[in-house]
Parts: sequence; structure tokens; C-alpha cells
Amino acid sequence: MPTKKESTDILQPVSNDKAIDIHIAHKREAFDVMRANQDAEIAHAQDAIGVLKTILQTTIIIFGGLIGSFITLSTKVNPSSYLICSGIISLLIICIVLHFTRATRKKIDQSNSKYVIYREEYHNERTFLGIAPFEFDIDAYNKAHKKSPYIPGGGYKFTKRILNSFTWIVVITALIGTGIVWLAIKEKNNSIEIKNQQKKQDQTEAPKPADTICC
Repeated sequence: MPTKKESTDILQPVSNDKAIDIHIAHKREAFDVMRANQDAEIAHAQDAIGVLKTILQTTIIIFGGLIGSFITLSTKVNPSSYLICSGIISLLIICIVLHFTRATRKKIDQSNSKYVIYREEYHNERTFLGIAPFEFDIDAYNKAHKKSPYIPGGGYKFTKRILNSFTWIVVITALIGTGIVWLAIKEKNNSIEIKNQQKKQDQTEAPKPADTICC
């Protein structure tokens, strides 16, 4: 004899047409919420990638302008001021990007959590209504698509990986920008030093004017 708690855990058969309509409506609602959360996840990722692309372009422009500000100078460049400036810019960009990516990943996780909840609701309603669950041969799919194996419920993980890839591209670009600034300053100062030494050498090797004899 099952206990009262055990009897509530067992899905009860649908007793009338009204109950069937309620469960069909609930199934449809669960599916719509699943789709809405999936679309929200995709939209968050697209918006985030668009923002990261803009930050990447801005980073390149900033460091390009920083290098261009001293590349045409005819005097030596003080490396400390430029390196401090580029370091601060890199640190600021990295902090903004990492914080932005963390917030977006959290939002994607929230959308996926709701998606999983309503996916279970949808599956339960199909079972309750006696609808055969959707069967998917994972092994056959993976065999036909070896380069992109199917992972149940893992789509949002790939979305976050793509987001992480763009984030690291921006971070590495900012760090490389600081390195290029340092190399450009070093090359600039070395070039000016070589020119100055060459000028001094030319002056020392130049023939002195002959002494004139006054009559």
C-alpha cells in the first residue's frame, strides 16, 4: 500500500477533456518560455560580441594614436610617461572587458537555468499526455558529424566559450599594444641616438679650413 507522499509523486492519468486542455496549454507555455530563454541567450551573446568588437577597435585606435603622437618627433622620447599611460589604458580596458564578460556569462547562465526548468516541465507534460518523447540518436549524429559532436544541453557552454575567446582577444591586444609602444619608443630613441652620433662623427671628420697668410 503506497503512502500518501508516494502516491503524489506518481503522475496521475488525465481524467477528462478539460484536464487535457490544461496540460496541452501548459506544455505550450513551457515550450514558449524555453524558446524565449534560448533567444535571450543568443541575443545576450550577440550583443556582448558586438560590444567586444567595438572595444577591440577602440583599443587599436587608442594605441595607434599613442604611437603616432611620438613617432614623428625629432627628439628622444621619455619612455616612462608613455609606458605609464599605455599601462593604465591596458589595465582599464582589461578590467572593463573582464567585468563585462563576467556579467554577460552570469546572464547567460540565468537564461539557461530557466530554460532547463521549463524543458523539464515540457518533458513532463508530454509524458503526462502520453506523447512519445523526442528520440535523438546521439551516437549516430556524432558519427556523421565527427568535427562537431552533439552534447545534450551544452549549447550555452559553447556560447560562453565564444564569448571568452573574444574577451581574450581584446585582453591580449591591449597587452600587445603596451609592448608595441615600448618597442616603438626604444626604436625611436635608438634611431635618434644613431643620427646624433653620425652627426658628431661627420663634424669631427670634416676638414678644417686652411690658415690664411696675411701680406
